[in-house]
Amino acid sequence: MIREGYKMTELGEIPQEWEVRKIEDLYSVLTGATPLRGKQEYYLNGNVAWVKTLDLNDRYIYDTQEKITDLALKETSCKVQDEGTVLIAMYGGFNQIGRTGILKTKAATNQAICSLPLIEEIYPEYLNYFLIKNRNVWRNVAASTRKDPNITKGDVEKFNIIVPPLSEQYKIADILSTIDEQIDKTDALIEKTRELKKGLMQKLLIKGIGHTEFRDTEIGRIPKGWEVKKLEEIVQICYGKNQKEVEIEGGIYKILGTGGVIGNTNDYLWDKPSVLIGRKGTIDKPMYIEEPFWTVDTLFYTKVDEGYVAKWLYYYLNKIDLKKYNEATGVPSLSVAVLNTILILVPPFKEQQKISKILSAVDSDIDVYESKKNKLENAKKALMNHLLTGKIRVLVQ
Repeated sequence: MIREGYKMTELGEIPQEWEVRKIEDLYSVLTGATPLRGKQEYYLNGNVAWVKTLDLNDRYIYDTQEKITDLALKETSCKVQDEGTVLIAMYGGFNQIGRTGILKTKAATNQAICSLPLIEEIYPEYLNYFLIKNRNVWRNVAASTRKDPNITKGDVEKFNIIVPPLSEQYKIADILSTIDEQIDKTDALIEKTRELKKGLMQKLLIKGIGHTEFRDTEIGRIPKGWEVKKLEEIVQICYGKNQKEVEIEGGIYKILGTGGVIGNTNDYLWDKPSVLIGRKGTIDKPMYIEEPFWTVDTLFYTKVDEGYVAKWLYYYLNKIDLKKYNEATGVPSLSVAVLNTILILVPPFKEQQKISKILSAVDSDIDVYESKKNKLENAKKALMNHLLTGKIRVLVQ
């Protein structure tokens, strides 16, 4: 049953005074071009912004990676689009299809991009959010095309958009922009805290806490009271096992691969804090786990000797570039023999505890910020679904 004040359309139920319009009925859709690469004079010292699909960020475009010259504009089919133009990627890799951007400067584009110039009936920010919400429609079209997924200018022109009154477009975009601003601020906090952690790891894992006396070793100067040991003197590196015989839905323990949790089981290989190291594939992202677990064959686990803190070792191994120990020409691989020879700077046990506590606190802050970002993104997704379809109406004064 259709709600009072609403009507049924090809895009579902929308408010009576809203419309469904094809893009071609509103816009003169334009595409760009790539000036001949062999002509240096089209690019050298260029001052005209030239947008490619990798420049599209679903938000505002203030500048571009590449620029072209006035001569390129004169001698090719490239045309400059005005500020406020909404851009849409037609190809350039599956994940790029349907990506958007709003020009905040005059710019030309390449041929992989459609341009929707500024018009009176549509607020660019509203259109941009609507296109983002419905991106999968285009990706589904692209997935059914030839070997190289793409959409065409024709696909863009035939695309239906829901058009509220302009005053509601402004309000909807304003609400969603407010959430985007909060997401941006949270992203900045995450990045800032990660940089703090990076600096702390460099300092704490090499210079320790409050040391003033140092001594020379085979791997540089280290605090007095610290030792240099091979990894095999600190842990026993163990192979994971095939999970097929133990995997069970709803099992109480995690089955882990190099990419993280891949299943569950009621059996475990080890039940104490451990550092997990990729044997094949992703070899440069050690993981840490405290509860009982099972690892598959591509993931080593470690039994940490007494007198060493597993969490401290986890941070130390994350500081190391493990890729340089890769032994394969194809899929990256590590061996126990090579890992065992890695030299580790080892503080006294209590200092290991302090170092891991400091870094764990920073990790906790990052987790809080990432959780906040996730909630904001979910809230934005829900609001887009409701506001852009008119399920929830905004109050316009």
